[in-house]
Amino acid sequence: MRLVMVVVAAGNLIVAMTISASPAAAAPRQPAPPTQATPTAPDLFTTYVSSSGEPSVSVTYEELVASSGVGSAQDVAAVRLRTCELWEAPGGPGLMGTENRRLAPVAGGLVDGAWYYQTCRYTDTGELASSRYFQYLARAPGAAPDLAALAASAYDRIPLPFPVPSTAPSLEVRPITGLDTWLWIDPGSWQPRQATAELAGFSVTVTATPMRVVWEMGEGEAAVECDGPGVVWQPDGSEGQSTDCSYNYRWNSGDQPGGVYPASVTVEWAVGWTASNGATGTLAPGRRTTTFDVAVKSLEASICYRSVCPDDGDP
Repeated sequence: MRLVMVVVAAGNLIVAMTISASPAAAAPRQPAPPTQATPTAPDLFTTYVSSSGEPSVSVTYEELVASSGVGSAQDVAAVRLRTCELWEAPGGPGLMGTENRRLAPVAGGLVDGAWYYQTCRYTDTGELASSRYFQYLARAPGAAPDLAALAASAYDRIPLPFPVPSTAPSLEVRPITGLDTWLWIDPGSWQPRQATAELAGFSVTVTATPMRVVWEMGEGEAAVECDGPGVVWQPDGSEGQSTDCSYNYRWNSGDQPGGVYPASVTVEWAVGWTASNGATGTLAPGRRTTTFDVAVKSLEASICYRSVCPDDGDP
């Protein structure tokens, strides 16, 4: 059996947490042994059984703090991992393997002119994610393993960090209506992540690059889109501090359920790959989202008479 080897360049530990993702995984079952893989679509050279979709994973701020501590960005890989393998297929798709004549895993390099069958399966269930028959032709760039599928298997294993929302005024102090609320995430999390997968002498390196941060502040206004992590507010900094990543609340959150606005921050990642034979491509962008609550207050002027002022309150 020939397994895909994956090397993650930014290898933080993945913790177990409750997350939601699309598409949802099927009910767990024991995967079929790889040596029993049998082609099921002899009339198609390439068959994609299920779409990879756009990997999007979210977590609440409370879950993030509980798992990694305040101020830490927790990494998580895609929910459903894939493993790609290659099988010898003498005679091509017209001569499928059977129970009495199973396809054999490839041992060594590919032979010019020979036929092969590539499978990529989800590791949690053994379900087929993609498959492809091809005739290997050394001088034909397209007559090779499905490198895009191999890249997808590497992408599954790239750990991308959940953004940790930071604001000034802080969430504990509560933002104030009419004043800009600074928004930022950890600048240290704003860096490319890579993974490499290999199959039958071919290798593919996938790079995920953070592109923008999207803040949904819960008030029903347009989202705030920032091209970077934002500027960290320095309490002891100069008066000339400025940022292009901020939000101005119009109304306090007193009449909202629980007295808070439901907000979220999402980092969007562009994903591309390069192969050892010079081929390149792109994959669906990734998203990591952290949801959080914002309690917003208003400050109102009070009229005092002879140093006697009404009781202060937080509308």
